[in-house]
Amino acid sequence: MGFNTFAFWTSFILFFVFYWTFLNRPSRLRFRNLSILIASYAFYASWDWRALFIIAASSLMSFGAAIMMAQSANCKKQWLSLSIATNLGFLATFKYFDFFIESVELGFSLFVGETSFARTGWIVPVGMSFYTFQTMGYSIDVYRGRFKPVRDPVLFLSFVAFFPQLIAGPIERAKVLIPQFQKMEPFDRRAAKEAILLILWGLFKKLVIANRLAVVVDTAYANPSLLSAETTCLIIVGFTIQLYCDFSGYCDIAIGVARLLGFKLSQNFNRPLLAASFQDLWRRWHITIHAWFRDYLFCHLNRKKTTIWLFTNMMIMFGISGLWHGASLNFLTWGLLNGLFLTTVEPLACRPFLKRKSKITRIASTLVASAFIYTSLIFFRGQDWQQSIEILSKLSEWSFPWTDFNEAKKALQRFGLGSWELVFTAIFTITLLFVEILQETRHSCTTAFWTGPGLGRWSAALLLMLTITFFGFYDDRVGLVQLNEAGAFFEAERAFEYEQF
Repeated sequence: MGFNTFAFWTSFILFFVFYWTFLNRPSRLRFRNLSILIASYAFYASWDWRALFIIAASSLMSFGAAIMMAQSANCKKQWLSLSIATNLGFLATFKYFDFFIESVELGFSLFVGETSFARTGWIVPVGMSFYTFQTMGYSIDVYRGRFKPVRDPVLFLSFVAFFPQLIAGPIERAKVLIPQFQKMEPFDRRAAKEAILLILWGLFKKLVIANRLAVVVDTAYANPSLLSAETTCLIIVGFTIQLYCDFSGYCDIAIGVARLLGFKLSQNFNRPLLAASFQDLWRRWHITIHAWFRDYLFCHLNRKKTTIWLFTNMMIMFGISGLWHGASLNFLTWGLLNGLFLTTVEPLACRPFLKRKSKITRIASTLVASAFIYTSLIFFRGQDWQQSIEILSKLSEWSFPWTDFNEAKKALQRFGLGSWELVFTAIFTITLLFVEILQETRHSCTTAFWTGPGLGRWSAALLLMLTITFFGFYDDRVGLVQLNEAGAFFEAERAFEYEQF
């Protein structure tokens, strides 16, 4: 039951009414947290009820270990190790065991011969990477003395399983989210209005842009033989925008839903498509997870300041980051490539442009960084190394120059969208970029939108609602009909795996 389903919004509206009419009172704080926990577990069970046992066990272990760290100063390290080992054990068993077996088989095939080992075939519980890192961050903060352990199990279980950010983040720190479970907030009408607009903006990005681009991207990756160098470039850009709109759209909805309940979640995206360099992009993209790696991994590794140690530690961090996104050689390759770009291409290609401090050089730096990072996403999206290399090789097959827009449309129509669908996709994408450029460069416009007359906000909300209604729930059916007519392969509704983020 995702955020783009009728069942979720029906359930949430009922919970919202119950929450503000009955639960959100000082005398009912514990009952409010219990209700949030029940709602969160029900939401999680709608994906797979069996995964409840894992998240409950992970949460209770972290809860108990933190209390024992406070009570047994001499055994703090042992309790921290037990907590981390338990959480990483769950993650390794369900997410990485089969990948480990595949790696062992590959090693045997190189030196011994073809060998086959048993696999679990288990499906990774949704959100496992997110709540595991959230609980580990809490345990580490308690160990370091930066946060006092929570002694209310209901409150802590609610913190871990809080349904708006449970499936795909943002990954919250204990010092940010737990205090919000310890107090009541009055209903804020202005915050609610902003939350509704943010939810609509997220749904626009997810349903109208990302789902439509998914038709083209999925078909292209399923049929690499249809690609030329020109279409491959467009597919690379298309997947980047699809991935950004999918993930940031989800986070916008999560932040908005939490805000409607009086909770403030951390910003997870800050217009990364406008980043000026590799370093700038990773400060803007999936902010909470990269902050987690920086504070809990890189700072611990980075004890020697020599160049070789910095390079090694950066590659370790990005390699782990790649595997965090997915258990496969493709994700590891993607992570290592980005670590390599950040440590080599960044100082050689981006920083010289940025030192000049002009708009032209900033744009040049953005284009250089984007070209490398977007191309590396071929490994992120590809099913395996063979498919990724095949698509990457298409960049050398420049077959013909596109002399006009019609030729481009004809080439792209082979990937599932008709001419009007392509036009609408271009319009919606340009709209997204235009809004983000305004937010980036014209702060006065953003301030005027939120503080000025309500007509602008009402108009924006109405326009988003109409766009979502007419284009968010219609595109999949149109794309499927056209693909069937063209005889091209297309999977009607690809299951959206949040763990890949």
